[in-house]
Amino acid sequence: MARYPRAPAMGDLDTCYNFTGVRHEVLIPLVHLTFRGIGGGAGGEGQVLGLGADQMLYMSEPGNFFSVTCLAFAALPPDGDAEAPLAMVMGTLAQSSMEVVHDVPGGKIGFIPGSC
Repeated sequence: MARYPRAPAMGDLDTCYNFTGVRHEVLIPLVHLTFRGIGGGAGGEGQVLGLGADQMLYMSEPGNFFSVTCLAFAALPPDGDAEAPLAMVMGTLAQSSMEVVHDVPGGKIGFIPGSC
C-alpha cells in the first residue's frame, strides 16, 4: 500500500488512501481472518475467512474504488487493563454477503460466502 498516497482518517477508520487519479488497477493486500481452534480439521488449524475488496474497504464514494478509500478495520479503544484479552469486532462490511453458521454445542463456526 506504500505506493499510494495516504488520506486523512474517516471517523474511526485511520488507514486511508487516496486512489483518485489511479488509472488502471489498485493492488490491495489479501486479508484472511483465522479462527483458531474452532471448526477446523484434525490438525486444529481452525476456520479461515478470506475477505474480498468489497468486504474490507470503505469508500468515500460507495462503489468507486478510485476515490478516497479506507481499510475497514478500526482499533478497539484501550481500557487501561493490560491483562485484558485481545478482541476484535467484526463489522457488517466484513460480514456482507456472508452467512455465518454457529454450532454452539459442537464449538464450531462456518462461513458460506455469497449465500445472502
